Amino acid sequence: MKMKTILLLFLAASVGMASPIPDFPFLFVGGDASEDVPTARAQITFRIANENEKSDVGEAALEEANLAVRALLKANGVKDKEIQVSDARKQRVSKDPFVQEKKQVYFEFSQDFEVTITDLSLYPKLAELFIGSDKVSGFNSSFYAGDLKEVTKRLRVAAIRNARENAETLSAASGAVLGTVHSISELDYSELGELIGQETYDPPNLPPGRDEVYKVPPTVKESFHVRVLYRLATPNTTKAVPATPSDGDKPSN
Repeated sequence: MKMKTILLLFLAASVGMASPIPDFPFLFVGGDASEDVPTARAQITFRIANENEKSDVGEAALEEANLAVRALLKANGVKDKEIQVSDARKQRVSKDPFVQEKKQVYFEFSQDFEVTITDLSLYPKLAELFIGSDKVSGFNSSFYAGDLKEVTKRLRVAAIRNARENAETLSAASGAVLGTVHSISELDYSELGELIGQETYDPPNLPPGRDEVYKVPPTVKESFHVRVLYRLATPNTTKAVPATPSDGDKPSN
């Protein structure tokens, strides 16, 4: 779960028109919500590549590898429309002067594959085929939920409610009066947050274990974050001061 740093700032001094910092007392808080949603599809990515001193030989080898990978995917149930391949790349590379076994210049050839898997029963077999294969490199897998329209609606409402709860707790603890919402942002980056030193912490995304990489997780976690700027009004703490008696009202000795 994302951890939040929430800053309570009372800034009443005027600032320039170009500054994103409001010129009124405010409370800037974050709100979060998350939900485990059933996994609906997987995506695997990897690269085919070779290097060769001869351009035509390298290009032919890349085309041969492309056809072989496509055939392997189709043989294991992947449809043509689920396979996306980048344009072939050719890069001229100068020889390291300390490496003597190669000519002065050689070429690197590569293409990236992106495969969408809607039949999740196919994933374990495909993972087993490509992980550690000498035919591809850089294998990576990601998992996604299905239609998130309704999920996003629920998470948005829950995140805004969470921000309100945070704001009420902080304003009550500080003796401030929580006012109206000035703005709500769903953007990942906040210029105001950076300027006032607000920090967020995301736990590191640890790679799955060796056995887990062959499995399809039953659910994926969908998260939603908002930043809400509230106006603040400090409570009126001015106490009544007794009137100073006039000379006529002063008691006589």
